[in-house]
Amino acid sequence: MVRILMPLGFVVIAAMLEGLFAGTRVKQRFAELKFPWYSLPLPAWYIVGILYYSVCFVVLFRLLGSDARESGWYVSFILILILMFANAGWNYFFFRSRNLLSSFVTSGIYSLIAVALLLCLIMIDRVSALVLFPYILYLGYANMWGYQVWKLNQ
Repeated sequence: MVRILMPLGFVVIAAMLEGLFAGTRVKQRFAELKFPWYSLPLPAWYIVGILYYSVCFVVLFRLLGSDARESGWYVSFILILILMFANAGWNYFFFRSRNLLSSFVTSGIYSLIAVALLLCLIMIDRVSALVLFPYILYLGYANMWGYQVWKLNQ
C-alpha cells in the first residue's frame, strides 16, 4: 500500500501546485488568447494533464519500488521531481503572470529536463523510459504550440 501512496502523494502535490500556480482564471485566460489552427481545445488539455500525471505516477512508482539505489536512480528521482515542479512553474507564467515569453522559455528548459530524465531512465529502467517516451514526442508539439501562442499574442 505504501508503494502506491508515496508516488501518488508526489503526483497529488504536483497537481495541487499546478492548480495553485495557474490560479482560478484558466478558462478566462484561454478565451483571451489567439491560438494556432492546430491548438487543442481546453478540455483536451485536461486529458493531456491526466496522461502526464499518469506517466509521472508510473515513473515514480517504478523508481520508488526499485531496490537499486545507484547514482542513476538518484538523478532520475530528482529529475522527475524537478520536472513536476517545472510543469507547475509553466502554469504560473502562462496563466497567472500572463508572460507568454517566459512560459515558452520555461517549456524549452522543461523539455531539456524531460530528455535528461529519459536518458537516465534508459540506463536504469527501460520500462519507465518507454512510458515516458510518448510524452517526450508530445513536447515537440507543445513547444511549437507555445512558440506560436507567444507570437500570435505579442
